[in-house]
Amino acid sequence: MEKLVLIDGNSLLNRAFYATPAFTTKSGLPTNAVFGFIKLLLKIFNDKKPSYCVVAFDLRAPTFRHKLYGDYKAGRKPMLDDLAAQIPVLKEVLRIMNVKICELEGYEADDVIGTLAKKFALPTYIYTGDRDSYQLVDATTSVCFTRKGVSDILELTDQNFKDETGLIPAQIIEFKALMGDKSDNIPGVAGVGEKSAMSLLEKYGDLDGIYAHLEEVGGALYNKLLNGKESAYFSKRLASIDVNVPMKLSLSECSIKTPFPAALKEKFAELEFKSLLTMQIYEEEPESFSKERKNEETVSVEERVIDDLTEALQNIRSTNAKEIAVDLTETCLRYSLLGEDFSISKSVTEYVTPVKTGLLDVGFFDYELTPLLECIYAGNKKVICYNAKDVMYKLQEYGVTFTAPFDDVAILKCIADGLPNSDSLAFCLYRQDLPEKNSAYGVAYLRETYYKALKTTEKELYEKIELPLVRVLFSMEKQGVCVNKEELEALSARYNEELRLLTEQIYSEAGEKFNVNSTQQLGKILFEKLKIGSGVKKTKASQNYKTTAEELEKYADKWEIVRLILRYRKAQKLYSTYIEGFKPLIVNGKVHTTY
Repeated sequence: MEKLVLIDGNSLLNRAFYATPAFTTKSGLPTNAVFGFIKLLLKIFNDKKPSYCVVAFDLRAPTFRHKLYGDYKAGRKPMLDDLAAQIPVLKEVLRIMNVKICELEGYEADDVIGTLAKKFALPTYIYTGDRDSYQLVDATTSVCFTRKGVSDILELTDQNFKDETGLIPAQIIEFKALMGDKSDNIPGVAGVGEKSAMSLLEKYGDLDGIYAHLEEVGGALYNKLLNGKESAYFSKRLASIDVNVPMKLSLSECSIKTPFPAALKEKFAELEFKSLLTMQIYEEEPESFSKERKNEETVSVEERVIDDLTEALQNIRSTNAKEIAVDLTETCLRYSLLGEDFSISKSVTEYVTPVKTGLLDVGFFDYELTPLLECIYAGNKKVICYNAKDVMYKLQEYGVTFTAPFDDVAILKCIADGLPNSDSLAFCLYRQDLPEKNSAYGVAYLRETYYKALKTTEKELYEKIELPLVRVLFSMEKQGVCVNKEELEALSARYNEELRLLTEQIYSEAGEKFNVNSTQQLGKILFEKLKIGSGVKKTKASQNYKTTAEELEKYADKWEIVRLILRYRKAQKLYSTYIEGFKPLIVNGKVHTTY
């Protein structure tokens, strides 16, 4: 059976942005939202097996709703730069995939989707994170709503809609007309909340029914509805999706053509979507990839649980393996013994020694792990780990010193990516499409992958500077930095007194006492009482005057009170953050930082 999938591009890209861990390409281009979107798109194609697909986008130009109501969506925050930068990237990827993109000036993506849903008489699935599309559900149209991120999806049909929402699809517009919509800044009827709106619609069906029986509605609600009638019908107009958008589009133009062009694989490589490169969805293997992957085998990771200490020690000591990939967590120790012929494309065994939390659990108690950890981290085999400095801190708790030679995958990743490392091992495994549970094998895989990506000079940097520096930094952090507590107390007294004097001077200039740290009170003193600036308006979001340092600097030349406030803020920052804030960090006269 032929099916049509309609996707709200802006909505799903936004959901993917916040649901997918932030990452960028080596050039610094953020791509997490595009990655999350494409993963969902491929899943949709696999699950629904549609014949046709359209992705609709909003345009920056005002829509007919903005022309009707200037404050439509006025309260929304501007799109983050890292998200906005990914919209053209996504559109480029979709064009390479030959997925139809639709957008029309003066209309929102919802209107485009609604028009197409009603135009083509075949089973249609709308994917969105916006409940506005609920009103489009009918006998042939379902809405697949992304409740959380892009993976938790609620599919609403004409069969389950009433059970899931308590309304019928046509009442979604009436519901918004009554209680409004803060996200779109639709006013609704003042004072009518969700409970009242649901009750009214259940009894009278729609706005016309409610106002036809208005005399039956008693008390304060009657007055609210009477006074808000014009707003209710106006809000209904704003909330209604236009299903008659003037656009010419044939069904054949929306056809999904698979397998996808080989150019898509090259684009994914450019965007560093490594986990998508091995998928069997392309027309042909580009030469740059086919040579590399012709002989690649499917990796099999055999997991063995070892709950006997003697067996675990014998297992490590008796092997001829020169390296051991390890991941030490709170719940278990995972390791794989790597021989000289180790390859990330060959089968490996991953040993697991669980950590007990109860007497009857399998594995070891914390204190029992010490001999095993010494065998690994103080032995002669090279340890492959992720973030060796963090491992050194963990081993401290067991009384074990990390003296074995090691490779640090976190540093390799940092050099290979050309970016500061702040990613977890779990995220690195996720991005390479590796199972998180087999983290020891994953560490070995990542070591091979990142090391292979380094240039000769980068390998020298890693081996001669970065690796030796790990132990130096760990030693520095343990040693700590001495703090002169007497001098700190003297600074505290000095700045405390300065703040007191500045506060008195500010009160004198203001002609009254007020909370200098309150931006609301400060704004009223400066802009309403003293009138330091003409035509200054309040912010839309908080309805307070802007009192940022950048704003106040405009008036510093003319107003003594502004100069005092700017000085007060600097002193307050030094006092609270760098003097008083430092005190809890001092242990035995030292501060231990992280380098």
